[in-house]
Amino acid sequence: MTAEELQIRPARPQDKAAVVEFTKNIWEGSDYLPKVWDAWLADPRGRLYVGEVAGTPVATGRVVLLSPSQAWLEGLRVDPDYQGRGYARAMHDFTVSAALEIPGVERVGLATSWENEAVHHMSLASGMHRVGDFHYTVAPAAANETPAPDVFGPEDFAAVRALVAASECARLAQGHMANGWRFPVLTDALLAQLLSEGQVVGYDRAGQPVVLALLGQNKERADVWVGFLAGSDHTAIRDLGWALRRRAVGLPDTRVRAMLPATLSGYAAFNEAGFGDPDDGEFHVYVFERER
Repeated sequence: MTAEELQIRPARPQDKAAVVEFTKNIWEGSDYLPKVWDAWLADPRGRLYVGEVAGTPVATGRVVLLSPSQAWLEGLRVDPDYQGRGYARAMHDFTVSAALEIPGVERVGLATSWENEAVHHMSLASGMHRVGDFHYTVAPAAANETPAPDVFGPEDFAAVRALVAASECARLAQGHMANGWRFPVLTDALLAQLLSEGQVVGYDRAGQPVVLALLGQNKERADVWVGFLAGSDHTAIRDLGWALRRRAVGLPDTRVRAMLPATLSGYAAFNEAGFGDPDDGEFHVYVFERER
C-alpha cells in the first residue's frame, strides 16, 4: 500500500476505540493520546484528524492554536501495523497545510525527541527549520532555607519585558518558551498573561528584577515547570533553583522540571541547585517551525 490510499478526515468520537487499540503498542503502552482524545476532540482551538485505510483509523494528527498567529502540531501517530508506508509523512504534510490555511496563522511548529531522525527529516522536507535544542532536566522537591522568590505581577511588565528581551535564553530559543511540551512564541500578550497568573518568579534588587523564571501556564497541572530563564547572576539563579525545589514540596508531582536551551549558561547554576538528567538519561527536544 502507499500513502495515496490513506484518507484523511476530521476525527469523530467513534474513532476513539480504534485509536486506543493501536496506541497500546506505542511507547510500550504509555502513550498519552487515549487520555486526551476526548478533550482534544472537544477543544475549539484545535483540529483533530485521523487517517483511515478501508474505513479503519490507522493514523492521527492534530493542529492547535497557541495564539491567533501560531499553530502547533501534535499527536502524530501511525498504527505500528501500518508504519513504513508513508502515512506519517502524509499526515504531517496534511496538518502543516491545514495549519497554514487557518486565517491569521503566520507560523506552525512542532517538538520532537532529539533522537527522532524520521521526524527531523520530515520536518525539514516540509519547509520547516530547527529553531531550538532544549535540554530537559529535573530536580526533586526539597525543603530548604533559600529565600522565597519574588512573584512579579502586571505592574512589573516593563522591567520584566526588558530583562526577558535582553536575555541569553531569548536569543537561544529564538523568542520561544517551553510550556510543557509545547513551545509558544513569548509574545507581550503571553508575558502579560503569565504575570497576571503569578507565573513569573525571581529576585530583584532596588525594585528591578535581576533573575526570573517563567513557569508556564500550568492550570491543568499541579507541578513546577520552568520554561524560560532570564538573568545572568549565577548566585541568584542557583538560589532560584533551590527555591523552586521548595515550591514543589507537597505537590502531586514532587519534581521541578526545566526545559531550557541546551547551551544556556544558567544551567550551570541550576545544576548546583540539584538539577540533572532524569533517571532514564539525557533528553533533548528539538523544535521545528515554518513561517508563512
